[in-house]
Amino acid sequence: MNTNNDIVDSVLYRVMEYLKTNKRGTILTIKDFMNIERLSYTHIRSILVHLCKRGILIRVSRGVYCYPKYDGNKPIYPPVITILKAIAHKEGYEICPISEYAQYLMGIKNTIPLNIVCYNNQRIKTVNLTNGISIKILPSKKAFSSFVGSFGLRMLLNYINSNGINNIPISDKRKLINYFNSLDSNSKMAAKKLPSEIITFLELQ
Repeated sequence: MNTNNDIVDSVLYRVMEYLKTNKRGTILTIKDFMNIERLSYTHIRSILVHLCKRGILIRVSRGVYCYPKYDGNKPIYPPVITILKAIAHKEGYEICPISEYAQYLMGIKNTIPLNIVCYNNQRIKTVNLTNGISIKILPSKKAFSSFVGSFGLRMLLNYINSNGINNIPISDKRKLINYFNSLDSNSKMAAKKLPSEIITFLELQ
């Protein structure tokens, strides 16, 4: 007859085998673990708590975990943008960071804000991270142009339009151009379809 310890060991083994199929740094949700055959929600929650205590997983938000990379023996907390992109992908929406967080991602600010605001193309959502950062995600149709599919280009374009080209300091402009130059080739090709004043601002001529 199976004992409780046998059941726990069996569940732990299956969860560990599943984790090994993922790359280090992968963001996972409870729903991902529910795909493991014959595991109940109760079993999974119990095992996830156990794995977090052992440092095998990091709980980054309610129902969201990271299979972390390591610095020596210390698990590394994932970048906030990695968490946001993973949640957006799993829940089927797109995101566009704005305000101070956009400035941080594009190199204008050096410090990540504790209160982050992003747009998405669905609904209002709040994400409270275990590192103390709070994220508010707000719906906005205008931030998601049909021909701007690139995350980086979308964020850059929204920031320029929100602030106004003539209101952006020269020092910030240079940082925005450097950020644009770091984007992939598809983003740069898409940028050629932008309004002429944006093209001039980004020095694309």
